[in-house]
Amino acid sequence: MISTKSFIKCIVIIVTIIMLEYLSLFTSVNMTNLRIAVGIIGVLLSLFLLFKKKEGDNNYLLISRYFKIYIPIIIFFVIYTSFIYNYTLKDTLISLSQYLYVFYAFPIVYIFSKDKNVDKLLTIICTLTTIILLFKTISWYFYNYKGIVLFENLLFRYSEGWIRNGLKRVSDGYLIDVLFSFSLYNIIRSRKKITSYGVIAFVMIFTLFISQWRIKFIIMIFVLITYFLVSSKNVISKFLKSYFVISFVMLFLVLGGYEIFTNQFSATGNYSGSTNYRIETLHHFSNIIKSQKRVFGLGLLTMSNENVASICYKDNYQNYWIEDLGIVGGIFRFGVFSIFIYGYIFYISLMILYKKSKESFNPENVFLIVLIVYTLLNCITYNFFDQQFSFGLPFYLAILSFYCSNISKKSIE
Repeated sequence: MISTKSFIKCIVIIVTIIMLEYLSLFTSVNMTNLRIAVGIIGVLLSLFLLFKKKEGDNNYLLISRYFKIYIPIIIFFVIYTSFIYNYTLKDTLISLSQYLYVFYAFPIVYIFSKDKNVDKLLTIICTLTTIILLFKTISWYFYNYKGIVLFENLLFRYSEGWIRNGLKRVSDGYLIDVLFSFSLYNIIRSRKKITSYGVIAFVMIFTLFISQWRIKFIIMIFVLITYFLVSSKNVISKFLKSYFVISFVMLFLVLGGYEIFTNQFSATGNYSGSTNYRIETLHHFSNIIKSQKRVFGLGLLTMSNENVASICYKDNYQNYWIEDLGIVGGIFRFGVFSIFIYGYIFYISLMILYKKSKESFNPENVFLIVLIVYTLLNCITYNFFDQQFSFGLPFYLAILSFYCSNISKKSIE
């Protein structure tokens, strides 16, 4: 008979395969309905495990506390948003789905606890993530350089017009933060070093040339610098690495790096259209909140509802996408409640970051530090509750909760 751990692990892996869009390789699938189903399954799994959880099991401590805040707020916003926009049941489920993925933190922690490490599950998850990136790379190359469409459902996930520098862009999808950080973790432990170096290089190339996420690439460089510094095993090594990083930054600035950087993101630079669009989007939604006195924010939005579509309308060719505002978009959604939705995660993350940075060197601490730095920086620009990134959040919270179960109650309250 299959064990509870094997059953739950199978579900998490199957769900990950769905969310990484493996089904889209060979057929057109309704990802909206699949995402709703995935969200509901996550809630049911969490409820199942709550009844199995033993008293005093500290592995669940961090996420249990967060959910005591999170669940009432989400329930309130389901009611609040449905009332404001006159949502149908389908509208409600679509807008809610991305906020249900976080419930997978419970089954993921359960798997970690039974395995007594994160390696077994994360190795599978990272392998699946790498393989789907390879398929996307093949699709991107053949379309842009050969004019051949392969795996079109992956290629055109974000419309035919998602182009930059004359090339069709392809989204990297979920779990890049976990893949990148776990690869660095393997390097520091001298496990599969060549493969891990290859994965890191591949992910960065994918981000820069295929997805063309400029800010994401910069975040990856910053994470690599962080890893470079915290992976030092003694004071002399740390001093030399710090000296090298400072020298490199100064050289970069002297050689005109600041001008190159600002030109990428300024309102008058090479990509001014993208920057100006985000500024305009920021003004648009902030004006709605001010004029309508939306203290509780705009709510859980879905463009499938005509009332939401009307407030996001820009012109016949374009809409205002709140997702493009990163964490600011999250604040616009939740209003005053964003303090609790985001504030707790940031507070806990920074507390753990501080605590682990003060401890003596070990690979687990390095893994946690680079994962926290990557996730928090990424959230500022891309928001870990947005549909494109939200499936990575339960893995993040589960990893923190599992490794930090020994942090005292006093430390994280």
